[in-house]
Amino acid sequence: MGTIVLGLATSHTPMLLAADETLPRFLETDQIIKHHDSEGRPASYGELLEKADPRMAGMVAPSELVKRQDQARAAASHLRTVLDGTALDALIVFGDDQNESYLEDCRPAFAIYFGETIRNDTKQHQTYSHLPEWYIKNRAAFFEPEAARDYPVHAGLAAHLIEYLMDAEFDLAASKSLRPGEGEGHAVAYVHRHVMNPQKPVPVVPVFLNTYYPPSQPRPRRCYRLGQVVRLAVESFPGRARVGVVASVGSATFWSTRSSTAAS
Repeated sequence: MGTIVLGLATSHTPMLLAADETLPRFLETDQIIKHHDSEGRPASYGELLEKADPRMAGMVAPSELVKRQDQARAAASHLRTVLDGTALDALIVFGDDQNESYLEDCRPAFAIYFGETIRNDTKQHQTYSHLPEWYIKNRAAFFEPEAARDYPVHAGLAAHLIEYLMDAEFDLAASKSLRPGEGEGHAVAYVHRHVMNPQKPVPVVPVFLNTYYPPSQPRPRRCYRLGQVVRLAVESFPGRARVGVVASVGSATFWSTRSSTAAS
């Protein structure tokens, strides 16, 4: 049977990729991107700023930003060390998809990728050309610096998860390839580029959730149940596979970013 021997969780906010001098400039993009309030209603940057706790002003001072960035860098380094030191046969990556692999023509609540490899492509960040040059350069760190790279996928475990989840009454999408010329979404890309040892990539099983786009967003109860069933699926997988699980998620506020690990 398969065994889950490692659990990781990390933010993949672009701020984790930023140099010290770039951190204050995220104010520029914060003022132009779309926002939602705590109830999910559309809101402007100014409206959110009016409701913000006044104590947050000190937390976004340049010196405090760098201090917290150093803490986040140390946590990310710890994740890499733990993952590299755990002999895994496969790593299940749970991540959100933000108009990357799945678009308005078909947006599933859950999807699993089961191709033999998945591509990290340098071209993908170019879709953000409407944003400032410094931001595009910063976001490019999600992707390979020069040429596209195909990372291994544990296709056998991925197919097993799909079949097991279907039997457990999860009607999910299954993808065996990406659209021509495109690469993996940034939730998986962050794991490949900043959590894994690039010299020893662990075969992944990408599991996508529709976090942002109604009406097919899975409810929290359903997401919790998904995790329970994935564990049962892993434990029913033939052989003695050592499996890790990582949650790669975004972060609306940098000050709340955390990285954590649990291993056995």
